[in-house]
Amino acid sequence: MPPSLRVLCAWILGSVCLSSSLLGCTPPSAALKTVAEQNQQNVGALSKDVQTLLLIYEPLLKATGESLMFQHIAHLEAELIAIVGPPTLELKAEDWDTAFKLAADSYVGRKLKFAERYQQVKTSPPAKADDIEAIQFQEGWIYSAINNPEFTPQKAHDILKTLLELRRSNQNGEDYNYYEEAERRLLPYDPALAFKRNTLTSADAVLTALQQEISQELDLAVAYAQAVAAYSQSEIDMGSAVRSLDGSQITQLLTDLSTKYISNQLYRTATVTLLTKGTAFLMK
Repeated sequence: MPPSLRVLCAWILGSVCLSSSLLGCTPPSAALKTVAEQNQQNVGALSKDVQTLLLIYEPLLKATGESLMFQHIAHLEAELIAIVGPPTLELKAEDWDTAFKLAADSYVGRKLKFAERYQQVKTSPPAKADDIEAIQFQEGWIYSAINNPEFTPQKAHDILKTLLELRRSNQNGEDYNYYEEAERRLLPYDPALAFKRNTLTSADAVLTALQQEISQELDLAVAYAQAVAAYSQSEIDMGSAVRSLDGSQITQLLTDLSTKYISNQLYRTATVTLLTKGTAFLMK
C-alpha cells in the first residue's frame, strides 16, 4: 500500500488500535463507548470523502477527456488541411518539404509557424528518449511527417478524404461514432493524440487503483470499528460529519499510485497533473 494511503487512513487506525487495547478489559466503560463512537464517525467521514472523490473524478475525467480528444482531432484536421489541402481538392505537394514551404506564406501557416516547427524538428533531433517523447507530444503529426516514412502528404490527404466520408455517413445516422473512427485512423500518425489518449487511460487506471486500495483499507477500518461498537453496545450514527481532505494528501496519494501502476515517467507526471489540475496542460 502506498505510504500516502496509510497516512490518509492512519487517523482511523490510530483510534482503532486504542480501542483494541481495551478489548481485554472487563465490562465496557464510558471511555470505550466514546472511542467506539469516534471510530464509527471517522469511518463514516472517510467513506463519504472517498465516495465524493470518486463520484467527482470518474464522470469528470470521462467528460473532459472525451472533449479534449474531440478538440484535438478537429485541430489536427485543420492543420493537415492547411498543409496538404482540403480533401475535396487536389493534393498540394508530393513531399513534406514542398508542402510546408507552400504553407509558410498562408495566414494559417504564419500564425501556427508550420515551417519553423517543421525545420526545428528536422534539423535538431533530440538525443535522449525522454526528450524525444516530449517533442512527439509537442509537435505530434509534424514529428511523424519527418520520422515516419509511411506518413506522406498523400497518406495525410487520403485520411482527410476518409474522415470527410465518415463525417457525412455519421450525419446520415450510421451506427459508429465519427470521433472513434477518426481517432483510430489518426492515432498511428499523431504522437500527441496518442499521448493524450494514453494519459486518459492511465488516469482511469489510477482511479481504479485508488478505489480498490482505499476500499481495502476502509473494509479493515469498518471491521475494527464495528467490533468495538458491538462490544461497547454503542448506538452509532454511520452518517456522521464529512471532513475535507487535504489537497496535498490527494496529490501525494495519486503520485504514489501512479508510480506503482504506470512505468513511464512522462505518463505518470501527466496523469497526476490531469487528475489534480485538469486538462489545460494537454491543450494545444
